[in-house]
Amino acid sequence: MSRAVLTRLMGVAVVVGVAFGVRAQTAAVPQALQAALDDVKANPTVNLAWAESSFGGSAGAKRFEAEIRKQYGVNISIRFIPMAGFARVGGRIATEYAAKQPAFTDVWLSTAAQIVPILDRDLLATIDWNAFMPGRLPANAVDANGRSIKVATGFSGADYNTQLAPMVPKTLEDFLRPEWKGKLATTAYAASFDVLAANGVWGREKTLDYVKRLLPNVSGLMDCAESERIATGEYAGLVMNCLGQFAIQWRDKGAPISRMIPLDAPARRYYYLSVPKNAANMAGAKLFVTYMLSPEGQKALWDLERLDFDELPESHSRDEVNALKAQGAKFTDVTVEWVAANPEVEKTKDEIIQLLRTKSK
Repeated sequence: MSRAVLTRLMGVAVVVGVAFGVRAQTAAVPQALQAALDDVKANPTVNLAWAESSFGGSAGAKRFEAEIRKQYGVNISIRFIPMAGFARVGGRIATEYAAKQPAFTDVWLSTAAQIVPILDRDLLATIDWNAFMPGRLPANAVDANGRSIKVATGFSGADYNTQLAPMVPKTLEDFLRPEWKGKLATTAYAASFDVLAANGVWGREKTLDYVKRLLPNVSGLMDCAESERIATGEYAGLVMNCLGQFAIQWRDKGAPISRMIPLDAPARRYYYLSVPKNAANMAGAKLFVTYMLSPEGQKALWDLERLDFDELPESHSRDEVNALKAQGAKFTDVTVEWVAANPEVEKTKDEIIQLLRTKSK
């Protein structure tokens, strides 16, 4: 065979190989996702609205935008709208939906506590997320019949200063010991006490009794996001925290702080993503959610927030969960279904808030 003929054959092989590779790559993209990608090319702007302290805020939005462009080959443009309060964002979406106006955000970031009260308004789109990520999602990822999907796991418990703590706390009961007197903070909004108040956990009476016994050890109130106040020694601990990620963020910067997931009442709480029915860019919203549940999106979330969904194989959180389960911990999972099934916790939470206000006076 002449060199010229061989060269031509090799060229044909390369062309065929490249063409096959392109077809294989295209075939590997789920049909639902491909349809969203095609639509995003015509409508590339996606609006996102949450607090600067959530998911990296504006800096996080820039990272998400860059990675979606690289990963999916679309020139997406994310417009970030700083707006604190999951319920406040949800309320505005509901108002716009009732007025038949496009939602100002294409994706709603929230927790189960904000989702349940608006489910009967039927303003969240039902989406088959498994069609976008076949084989990727665990069975418990999707809630509310496709209207919400878990994106990150948080853990109710406490934060403490590792240098000032009189002991390494393992349970919530540990914080009732006299060594903590006057050294603790709590939140004005009774963060995470609602889980304890559920009938299947501690219940109302035990939870109220615990708070009353805890108050002598509490000397002030703070926000869950103010973990630097624990790190700097203003308080020796925060009981209870919200999701615990802020302590991990400071710990990984070298601060003397840690979070404690209590063996006597461990709970997993979740950040959810939902897409409003009146989203201005439904395809862009679906693409964004798909990215956030991808390994790349989960890595970005961990880098930015020290959060990820513990049921995914590459999760940093799952090792912590498994270690606690090995010690006998039985987690309460605060899902949309769980919140809907435990309405009694809200009344007890209001009672706890009144106790905390009395303490702050």
